[in-house]
Amino acid sequence: MKKRTAGRVSAMAMASAMIVSVAAVNVGAAPIIGDGETDITSVPVGKTVTTDGYSYAPSTTFTFHVETGAAQDDFEGNVVYAGVAGGLTAGTGATFSSDGVTLEESYTGTGSLNVDSSKFAEPGVYHYVVTENQTPAHPGVTYSQESYDVYVYVYADEDGTNLYAGHVVSVKDGDKADLEFTNDYKTKLHDLTITKTVTGNQKNYNKEFSFTVTIDGDADGEYFYMTVDGEKYATLTEGVSKTFTLKHGQSAKIYGLSEDDTYTVTEADYKSSGYKTTITGADTTETAGNGQVLTAKGDVADGDDNVVFENNKNATSPTGIARAYTPYALVMAAASALGVLFFRKKREE
Repeated sequence: MKKRTAGRVSAMAMASAMIVSVAAVNVGAAPIIGDGETDITSVPVGKTVTTDGYSYAPSTTFTFHVETGAAQDDFEGNVVYAGVAGGLTAGTGATFSSDGVTLEESYTGTGSLNVDSSKFAEPGVYHYVVTENQTPAHPGVTYSQESYDVYVYVYADEDGTNLYAGHVVSVKDGDKADLEFTNDYKTKLHDLTITKTVTGNQKNYNKEFSFTVTIDGDADGEYFYMTVDGEKYATLTEGVSKTFTLKHGQSAKIYGLSEDDTYTVTEADYKSSGYKTTITGADTTETAGNGQVLTAKGDVADGDDNVVFENNKNATSPTGIARAYTPYALVMAAASALGVLFFRKKREE
């Protein structure tokens, strides 16, 4: 590629001012991109999504917004021009997807900005402002409010006939900073806990009770991490039902539901085994045809939900048998009393 020199804009002065504090360039979304000699056509933009460690990566693409910035009297010894339309534009977004296997506390990706040297009429330093688009919003994501001043250094070649972008510098809050945005994917997410309680004078703490759970939401292809009794049990797929069992005192937990996700949890019917089911903690419940309350429904828009399924089995005391023996007991008691009086009287004689 043809080597460039920056005779028209004092390229050496600009480059030395920029490189004073940064030794490495052209690496990822570094604060300084370019070598001052090669025309830059693309600028990487870093993206990080942080979680609580129990949520899979969101299946979405994060995009970026570029505006022309205002002229400035000075940036590191250079007069700054207002950005030229089309000189720096949004390129590709940072796309995330989940395989339903990998769980991380943070996920990273890369998008890009496009640089078009043909849009500039003369050499100089041009100012742009880069932010993250807030829409379309993915459920559960808190979008970055960060803003970067981005400066495109346009140089003239040796002949002075062609212009090229030799450096791109990103600045946040007055300091050079990597051009990257961080999104929170935990604050707006909540968990669903399903707890089993067995009560009554004929309770069986060792009995396993069967459940089916389904998570429905707006984001197709989402995955949800699920544990039973504290151990990983399964990865749930949005819209797909999963069956599991719980004993007394055990709980199932499903992580990372957004306010747009809804849950449906149904317990198998154990009325034929003498159990009566009651549900607490759900937004709504549904009753089966035989009168058993078996289904819990709701969302976690207001925070974590803990839905408790209680199975009660009580045996009625055999009062009928006790009544059948009562007359005999009275007769025996009376006979015993008479016998005591008879023998006492005999002794007195």
